[in-house]
Amino acid sequence: MLDKEFVPYQEVLELKELGFNEPCFGYYDIDSQELVNDKWMQHPNESTWTINAPTFSQAFRWFRKKYNLIHRIDRDGGWWICAILNLYDEEDQGTIEIYLENCYPNSYEEAELACLKKLIEIVKK
Repeated sequence: MLDKEFVPYQEVLELKELGFNEPCFGYYDIDSQELVNDKWMQHPNESTWTINAPTFSQAFRWFRKKYNLIHRIDRDGGWWICAILNLYDEEDQGTIEIYLENCYPNSYEEAELACLKKLIEIVKK
């Protein structure tokens, strides 16, 4: 099922608050919070009853383009570790790494969602 490719509803709401408004292959019905994905057409405009649902790839690309933040998920033994990098720090024009404090033993997808949540948190500050 393709649902695992899309950002969950709660994080989509937070992305919208940060300004995400790009065409997506899926959307959530606001009332039911049900994901609808359509491989044949993009949904460029939200309506009063829908909110665009990006894939994880789209969301990470948006953070990279808009905020110069990229993520990296690595395997270290039996754990998944996520790093977030700010490539263009204006003060010293170097690379800053912001590592998540936790490691994720269960899956890559668990680390990916945690990384997205951390990106949202960083931008909100």
